[in-house]
Amino acid sequence: MAFPRDPKIRRRFVWILALVAIGGSCAALLGYGLWTGRVQFNHPSVSRFPRRGIDISHHQGRIDWEQLSQERLDFVIAKATEGIDHKDTRFAEYSQAALATGHRLGAYHFYRMCREGTAQARHFLRTIDGIPLDMGTALDLEYGGNCQATGTREETIRQIHAFLDTVEQATGKPVMIYATPEFYEDWLRGDFAANPIWIRGIFREPRLPDGREWTLWQYAARGRLDGIEGFVDLNAMR
Repeated sequence: MAFPRDPKIRRRFVWILALVAIGGSCAALLGYGLWTGRVQFNHPSVSRFPRRGIDISHHQGRIDWEQLSQERLDFVIAKATEGIDHKDTRFAEYSQAALATGHRLGAYHFYRMCREGTAQARHFLRTIDGIPLDMGTALDLEYGGNCQATGTREETIRQIHAFLDTVEQATGKPVMIYATPEFYEDWLRGDFAANPIWIRGIFREPRLPDGREWTLWQYAARGRLDGIEGFVDLNAMR
């Protein structure tokens, strides 16, 4: 590359190259930080949202619960079931460990759109039977990893209501609904008013399209905490 002969132009040219190099390095560092979970888009105010927690499944693998306890988490919500017959392989282990280390415990079910709602609810209830759930139960509704609804929209919504009704009759408490913004807009907007909402918002604090207030905010999907080797979802409670 030939440099300009004029000294002034040459200095400008060098400065431009330096700025490009610095900008590229900063972008690379930011990308690396986001990829590894060391940098988060959201940092919810501790004064506004002092109660924090995580949701976990077998994907977190072995957890050092004594080390995790130093993170001052208020609650843990563990995946219990999926569909009509799948149990999370670490639910029993996580539940026992979370309770033993003083965490408030909740359990969630990953809802399969192509399966009957009442059958899924019964499978979930059998799995959580006898486990003290101070954080209650939750229904995970999202597109990722799901199957397509096999019936009409009205029938699919009836099946979701059937799941909720079955669990709530058994537990005496409303089921919290977890949803991504896309799923909420497509299926939940204007409905399910009796159920607390747990919404995902990775880039900013969520605003529900129908004006409802959320109860839990999943603000990071690639969080890092001592005691968990990989990524973990981070949540704030209103």
